[in-house]
Amino acid sequence: MKSYDMFFVLCALFSLATAAVLPEDVQAKIIKYENSNDGAGNYRFNYETSNGIFRDEIGYLVNVGKEDQHMVVKGSYSYTDVNGQRVYVKYTGDENGFQVNPPEFISQVSYSLPANVVATLLGK
Repeated sequence: MKSYDMFFVLCALFSLATAAVLPEDVQAKIIKYENSNDGAGNYRFNYETSNGIFRDEIGYLVNVGKEDQHMVVKGSYSYTDVNGQRVYVKYTGDENGFQVNPPEFISQVSYSLPANVVATLLGK
């Protein structure tokens, strides 16, 4: 067998082997896509994939023509984590920076610590 024939056979075998182990995410298809932009700084886009990934975002100018003109971006995305749980994240970017709004169940968790734990952390 000539060397280029052997090279072709090896490439074909490698392609078959790697194609067999492609994760589902790599093979996901875009099932919905929308994008609009008015050309003046305002936009909106969203997409959804066959494996359940979703993203939606809007951006718009605030205080147009003024010294403190700035962009505001609001959006959300969701996906399924490695444990099969659905993750949903909302975010905002504005004059105060980028903020992620935690899921509702996280914002309801109590963050108070017992007094003795606080004292230990403070070195008392």
